[in-house]
Amino acid sequence: MKLEFWPEIAARHRRERIELLCSVLNHYTLHEAAVILGTKHETLRTYAINHNISYRKKGWPSKHGKDNEQRQNEGANCS
Repeated sequence: MKLEFWPEIAARHRRERIELLCSVLNHYTLHEAAVILGTKHETLRTYAINHNISYRKKGWPSKHGKDNEQRQNEGANCS
């Protein structure tokens, strides 16, 4: 069994949080994801913005001229 050191654990947790958020945001809006993950939507929004993760905005048109119904299958953009 390999022992992980603190920086490795922190890096792995960061990657896992980003992967989880991307996965959930591919199928749900930010508000729905917050309920599923048991946190505030403001917290998820800030985390998504800080990590360049785009998400669907319920009821608001996108910056690309498409409404949310057209973007329904696009999901999150994780970079």
